[in-house]
Amino acid sequence: MLEVGSPQNEACSRLGLPYSDQMSSRWTGRIAGLNPAVVTILFLVLFFGVGISLHIPSTGARVFRAIWAVGNAIFLGSLLLWHYSLFEAADKRSAQQLGAKPRRPLPFIVCATAMAAFILIVAFARASGGPSETSDPAILGAIFPALMALGVLSYFAAIWSAADALMRAELKRSSVPWHMSVGTFLLEFYLPIGIWFLHKRIRQALAPSPAI
Repeated sequence: MLEVGSPQNEACSRLGLPYSDQMSSRWTGRIAGLNPAVVTILFLVLFFGVGISLHIPSTGARVFRAIWAVGNAIFLGSLLLWHYSLFEAADKRSAQQLGAKPRRPLPFIVCATAMAAFILIVAFARASGGPSETSDPAILGAIFPALMALGVLSYFAAIWSAADALMRAELKRSSVPWHMSVGTFLLEFYLPIGIWFLHKRIRQALAPSPAI
């Protein structure tokens, strides 16, 4: 248990956060504040790595689906993790500034669940030549579009939540008009380019408040 007079507890108190919240914000803040070059290189390596891996000679559809599933899970998971890190760190910074409770990351939960379900179904569906050649095309033909639509819509909602959280942390407001978050949303959506414009804003918004 954390002692009342410990250095960790005193540091968290100066920021107005419980110790557990401060530890959570620390790792998400580090991910959100990664150097733009690191984010860009990782994005490009993962993006093109998935494409290249799909052209590796394989023995059949099962190997192809396994490579597709692992590659997309790593790429989409890493991308979603960065957006979540920005949301979590900026939202807690905003909550600390205003004395409010942090918001729930519902869009991220829905997006991660939908993406994971879609990838797993494609990876393990019985097929003879590819993901679309299944033993029950009627059922999977209805599930695939639904999961894909849910994943895409929740992904947009997740990015919007992160953009809104950053704007609230920057402006020290409990809410901001939607039109003020559009630019940040677009920068996040086109992350390899947008990160070069967002990095300074993120570091400034997440900088510790000066001790009083």
